Amino acid sequence: MKMDDNFKKSFERATALQNLWVDSMTGMAKSWSDYSPSNDPGEEMKKARQRMLGAISKSWEDFMRTPEFLDMMRESMGQAASWGAQAKAGASRMHETMGTASKQDIDGVLLAIRHVEKRVLDRLETLQDLIEGLETDLSSLNEEHADKINDAFQEELVKKLSAIERTLSKKAAPAARPPATKAPAKKVAAKKPATKTARKTATKTTRRK
Repeated sequence: MKMDDNFKKSFERATALQNLWVDSMTGMAKSWSDYSPSNDPGEEMKKARQRMLGAISKSWEDFMRTPEFLDMMRESMGQAASWGAQAKAGASRMHETMGTASKQDIDGVLLAIRHVEKRVLDRLETLQDLIEGLETDLSSLNEEHADKINDAFQEELVKKLSAIERTLSKKAAPAARPPATKAPAKKVAAKKPATKTARKTATKTTRRK
């Protein structure tokens, strides 16, 4: 049954194509029927060419409006789409087998990057709005509060500087010298008793004087 339908469609298409050629040839033959030798040959050639082109264009336009031609174009488009899908599937299988990145993988990565960029930009805009709000709040502080903050800061700074100055003073002061100690006194040696020889010598010396 399916073969009969396909054969019928093929026969109808062949018949439509045959009618196209018959109509085209008939129109081309009729384009020369009004030729008159008494008129200008150049003008007659122009008119004949116009009638010929008009007949061809009309026959082709009528053929392209027939259901057979439309069905044929629809099937051709369907086959082209099917072939494209099969080619993509085959390329995907080849990439999976070879372990390389396919076009679908690259498109997915690019799409993910675009999503990340959009989220980052949205987050930056939110942070910018938050910073602008904080700046507005800080600028609206009262002068009294600002003076208190400055006084407290200056007081803390003075304390730290004083502590640093005391530390430097301690390090710069000379170390205390130890008390001087007196040298021990020398002992006087005791005189030894004079011997007999020494006493005799002293007596002789006294007599001589």
